Amino acid sequence: MPYRGSMTYDAQETDRRIRRTRAAISEAFIRLMFSRRYDAIRTADVIAEAGVGRSTFYEHFRNKDEVLVAVIDPLFIPLADAAVGRGDVYRLQGMLAHLWEQRSLGRMLFAPGLLDKLQRKLAAMIAARLGETGEGPTDLIAAGAAAGQLAMLRQWMTGEVSCPTADLAQLLAKRTA
Repeated sequence: MPYRGSMTYDAQETDRRIRRTRAAISEAFIRLMFSRRYDAIRTADVIAEAGVGRSTFYEHFRNKDEVLVAVIDPLFIPLADAAVGRGDVYRLQGMLAHLWEQRSLGRMLFAPGLLDKLQRKLAAMIAARLGETGEGPTDLIAAGAAAGQLAMLRQWMTGEVSCPTADLAQLLAKRTA
């Protein structure tokens, strides 16, 4: 067996299985999001669509909310970075272009119960970054920044306010908590 750093071959294989299982669950969840309202999706539906057992699902996620948070995480990274003054316009523009292409799904993210969960997730990501900088009451600052960013995205995605993707990326990149 070849040397593979400090991780054993079995650990690497287990890690690959974990990634495959989480990806299968996430992809199943996304497919369901395109076909149903979020509140109509049951955890059992995600399990069936992913083709995994109940116990396997629960080894990775507690419920569908956790799957949602895992799926949305990559989209929130550029927003969280921008909120603390480390915005990358090109990453933001790519994320916004993706959201715009998927706007029918993206609009569902702004449903009342779902928006609250996502806002808490984004606020936690921002707070973690603010904690690195040692700034004041991080939870309050992070909650305000998350609410502001998501309000801008909602208005843009629902067509309440028109703005080119590049301009919105610039605005988000300049906003700091």
